[in-house]
Amino acid sequence: MDDNRSGETPPSAAETPPQPKTGKPGKPDYRTELTNRIIEHLEKGTAPWQKPWDGRAPQLPINAVTGKPYNGCNSIWLTMQGYNDPRWATYKQATELGWQVRKGQHSSMIEYWKTHDEQIKTDDKGKPVLGEDSKPQKVRVKLDWPRVYRALVFNAAQMDNVPPLETTEPKYEWNPVDKAEEIIHKSGAVIYHDELDQAYYAPHSDDIHLPDQTQFKNESLYYGTLLHELGHWTGHPTRLNRDLSGSFGTESYAKEELRAELASYFMSAQIGIAHDPARHASYVQSWIQALKNDPNEIFRASRDAERMTQYVLEVDRNRERTIDEDPAFKPKPNPQTVLEEGVFAMEKNPPANTSPETTPLQLPPVAKPARTGEPIYDLASVPEGVKLLAKEQFGQRVDLYTPRENGGPYKGEIVNTPTHLLQEVGPRAVVIHDKAHVQLASKTLALRDQEHRLNNTDVQIHYNGKEGKAYPLDRQKDTLDRAMGSLKKSANELGYSKDFMAQLDVAQEKTIERLKALRQVAAAPKAPTPESQDTVKPSRSRK
Repeated sequence: MDDNRSGETPPSAAETPPQPKTGKPGKPDYRTELTNRIIEHLEKGTAPWQKPWDGRAPQLPINAVTGKPYNGCNSIWLTMQGYNDPRWATYKQATELGWQVRKGQHSSMIEYWKTHDEQIKTDDKGKPVLGEDSKPQKVRVKLDWPRVYRALVFNAAQMDNVPPLETTEPKYEWNPVDKAEEIIHKSGAVIYHDELDQAYYAPHSDDIHLPDQTQFKNESLYYGTLLHELGHWTGHPTRLNRDLSGSFGTESYAKEELRAELASYFMSAQIGIAHDPARHASYVQSWIQALKNDPNEIFRASRDAERMTQYVLEVDRNRERTIDEDPAFKPKPNPQTVLEEGVFAMEKNPPANTSPETTPLQLPPVAKPARTGEPIYDLASVPEGVKLLAKEQFGQRVDLYTPRENGGPYKGEIVNTPTHLLQEVGPRAVVIHDKAHVQLASKTLALRDQEHRLNNTDVQIHYNGKEGKAYPLDRQKDTLDRAMGSLKKSANELGYSKDFMAQLDVAQEKTIERLKALRQVAAAPKAPTPESQDTVKPSRSRK
C-alpha cells in the first residue's frame, strides 16, 4: 500500500530521482534536519505527542483537496510547524482550489514512499487484457524496490482566498467513547482490570492489565491509556510481529515505548479521545538518545506507529501492510517479554508462574474473566439518600460510580445500607453496589450481616455478568501480594534468574504461613498465667 493517502501526485522521474538527495555540502539532509528539529522539540517538551489535549480540537494535518490525513512522520512534521489550521496543499493543488500562496511564504517538505504501481494486465502471449469497456485492464504490482518521493506543501494559513474552516471542532459520526469501546471490543484483546495503579501489556500471556475504570479521572483518560496498551498489543508475533526483546533501560525498550506513544497519539486524534502524555515523560531522554544515534529512527518509529494505528482501528487489516516499507528493517520477535506501565522489559528465564496469587482461599478457581462491559445500572437510578450518605461517609469531593458487567474485583472497606453497599475502592472513588445484585458468598460475611456488623468490613466483589459475589478481603495478604508482585517485576527488569524468582515464591509462601500462625495464636483462648492460677485455686478449694 502506498504511503500517499493524503493525495499529492508523485513527481516525474526527471523531477525526483528514485532515491532522496542528501542536500548541499555542509547542509544536513532532509531526514537529519527533521530529526534534529524533533530532538529540539523533545528537549523543550513541545513535540506533538508531548502535548496534552482534550480531544475536541482538530489535531492531525489533512490534505486540503482530498480531506485525508497525512500519516507517519509527515503528520508529526507538519504539526510541528505550529499552524492552527490543519489544511495543507501543494502549490499546484492550492492554485486549482483558487487559493493563492502569499509571497515570501516558506514551504514544508514531506516524504512518502511508493511500494506498488499499476501496470497493464497481459495474457500469456503478452497482449493487453481488455475489460468490458474494451479498455486495457490494469493490475497493481509490488515494486522490486520502494521509490521515495518528496513534495513541498503550504498551510492554509499561508494563503489568501481560503474559506474559513466549517467548524472549530470535529463533527464525528460517533461518540468518541463509544467508538473507542467498539474498537476495543472488535480487537479481541483480553483485558483484565486487576491492577491498583499501573497499566501494562504482558506478551507472555498476551493480555492487558489495567486499574479499574473508577481509578481514572475520566473516561477519555481511561480509553487513552487502553489505546496505548493496544499499541503494544499489536507487537505480538501473531499480529505485527515487532521486536519486543529489549530490557528496561535499554535503547530497544525506549524505542518500543516511543512507537506505542506515537500510536496512542495518532489513535486518540482520529477518534477524538483525550491524550495525556504525562505517564511517559520519564522516557524523553532515552528517546532523544535513540534519535541522536540514528536519524532514521523517527521515520521507522512513526511508520510502525502508523501500522499499529491502522491495525487497531481495523483499517485495511486484511490487506497487505507495506506502508513506508523498509527492507533493511526486520524485527526479531521474542515472546518472553513483559510490559509494565505501558512499557516493556525482557523476562529472563521466566518461571512457570511469576504472578502472585491474588485470589483468596475462599474463592473457587475461575476461568479467565470476560471483558468488562457497560455499567450494570446508571448512577441516576441510585436513590439520592444513598448518594448523600456516600458523600457524608467518604467526603463531599468523592467521585461516585456503579459497577460494570464482569467488573472487579472491587476491593475496599464497605458501608452497609438496607439497599446498597458503599465501597471505597481508591482515593476519592466509591462504588455503589445494589444489594439486589450482590450475594454474600461467605459464611463470615453472612453472619456479620445478620449481626449488623458488616460496616467497615474489607471485602472484594466480583461480577459475573450483572451478578456479583462478595468475599472477605484479606488486607494483609492482598498488600503482601501487591508488594511481592512489584518486587518480582523489578527483578524481571533487572534480569534476575529463575532461581531468584523461585526463592521469592518460597519467601512469600513462608510469610503467608507465618501470618496464618499469628492469627491462630491471636484467635485461640488465652491460657491462664501462673498469677491467674493462684487466684483461681482458692476459689475452687472453697467449693
